[in-house]
Amino acid sequence: MARYSRPRCPGAAVCVTVCLRERGSRLLVERIGDLRAAVRETLRARPVEVLAWVVMPDHWHAVWRLPEGDSAYSSRV
Repeated sequence: MARYSRPRCPGAAVCVTVCLRERGSRLLVERIGDLRAAVRETLRARPVEVLAWVVMPDHWHAVWRLPEGDSAYSSRV
């Protein structure tokens, strides 16, 4: 199992990368509308300030600033 470094500083800016299990897939760009809808729904419930976000065919990277008093970025992933 992977070991992740998780910041515990409320209000911190965090960089997040999520990769599909099937590397080489094009699912994220082929279903971009579904991804956008899922992100909107998640951020409505667990808001963050999106500083940057890039979607590639099989992974995405984001830089988020967490709200003051909140260090639970993994609940948004």
